[in-house]
Amino acid sequence: RCTNRLCPAQLAGRLRHFAQRTAMDIDGLGDKLAESLVQSGRIASVADLYRLNLGDLTEIDRMGDKSAQKVIDAIAKSKQPELRKFIYALGIPDVGEVTAKALASHFREIDALMQAHPEELQRIPDVGPEMAKSIHGYFSDETNRATVRSLLVSGIAPAPPELKLQGAALEGKAFVLTGT
Repeated sequence: RCTNRLCPAQLAGRLRHFAQRTAMDIDGLGDKLAESLVQSGRIASVADLYRLNLGDLTEIDRMGDKSAQKVIDAIAKSKQPELRKFIYALGIPDVGEVTAKALASHFREIDALMQAHPEELQRIPDVGPEMAKSIHGYFSDETNRATVRSLLVSGIAPAPPELKLQGAALEGKAFVLTGT
């Protein structure tokens, strides 16, 4: 496995993962476009995706105005992801969709997750010592922290999961109110 972060193939892979439906759901950003964006130098980080404009995309081979506009619209639409999808999109080693959902439910905001220590991470079901070390290591790396900050500054606002009340006294009851 290539460990060079600056490797164009790695960057294109991170971009494809970030854009997939189960992550940020950026429709139209597939393999070929990701590779073209990296090769052309328009993208050096996944955060650069949110700095693209219509002109950047129309200059790419076989990208017409309509297709470019659809991608720009999909990028704009992706700025309001669920927190679990945002965590998964980051491509943290060993963190899949299920773990991303558990992390989102536990921490409820990305800043809290970024500050978490391995011991706290291990309190989450299915997060063992190795995975906790991997997650903590990811957020300890300044390049990764800078990428997350850049994504947030670009307007991405991950929504925390809805709170579910357990054992509430009125749970499961139906009420009908009449009158004025």
